[in-house]
Amino acid sequence: GPDAPAETAPEQGLPELEHYEDAIDLSPRERQIFALLFQGKSVQEIADVLYISPGTVKSHTHNIYQKAGVSDRKELIQAVSHHE
Repeated sequence: GPDAPAETAPEQGLPELEHYEDAIDLSPRERQIFALLFQGKSVQEIADVLYISPGTVKSHTHNIYQKAGVSDRKELIQAVSHHE
């Protein structure tokens, strides 16, 4: 399909995020969703940006939370900010 507009691209260059993604062994798709979650995007917004269904976003999000050992987005963001 056509390229998505630049303003919908996930932010790059957050070293603490990348470090954390490596630490919890996220897949490339999970990393995309992780970055968007971190920006405060809704499930629907993430689905739109990545051209996948909301159900797929939820399933990836669940996997991310499990890998991170958290139960919701707030805990995930706290885990990243406290990660050394």
